[in-house]
Amino acid sequence: MSVEVGVISYLFRHLPVPAMLERVHALGYDQVELHFGHPDGRADYRAGGEEEGRATGALMRGHGVRPEAYCVGGINGRNVEQAERAFAFARGLGVELITGTSHPEVLDRLDALCAAYGLRYAVENHRGNVFERAETMLEALRGCSPRVGVNFDSGHFFHAGVDPVEQARLLAGRVYHVHLKDSDQELAVGEGAIPMADVVAALVTGGFEGVLSVEQGETRTPLPDEVMDGILRRSLAFARQIVAR
Repeated sequence: MSVEVGVISYLFRHLPVPAMLERVHALGYDQVELHFGHPDGRADYRAGGEEEGRATGALMRGHGVRPEAYCVGGINGRNVEQAERAFAFARGLGVELITGTSHPEVLDRLDALCAAYGLRYAVENHRGNVFERAETMLEALRGCSPRVGVNFDSGHFFHAGVDPVEQARLLAGRVYHVHLKDSDQELAVGEGAIPMADVVAALVTGGFEGVLSVEQGETRTPLPDEVMDGILRRSLAFARQIVAR
């Protein structure tokens, strides 16, 4: 598998899934990391299982969009009992990768579910989370099988005060998915302070093959449509350009 470019639907979490799909497809994206939190419940594993995931996957493909990962927000000690529902939904959706934050205490459980469902789980680094830096992530993953790896978020590494390029080098071989995010969410990828081309080059050198999921425009209140659309179009063009090098 080569490196490809997609987008996370979290950016449009205020929209029902069909409206989100129309929007991202019109912006030129044909791969989507589906976030569970859309208001119509079509993406919510807590409200459905494998059959519902299958129906949502069919809906996505009918809009010309391929689901490439399923973002569950996070699985930790507070909601680990619901984790199996997330895995069932993801299998129905037709993806092989679940993304989200997590905690060391539940990684064994996630590893076991990955084996049972034939999926992988990519733990996201997050500023202020226990998994904020590569060293902590690698220590926790030492006891896991290769089914559990990292969802590399360039923006969260930057805002945690570490160099995303160096973090990419340290995590070589364990990065399964990427949230492509620059330093300023109101700029496009490549327009902020992070050397994004160098980050992607370090990931590829470390063996990464997968999807760069654009997460630019992540703000508490959705940006105006024309602003968000401009950010995402420019981000897509930039990401495809660096992938093609």
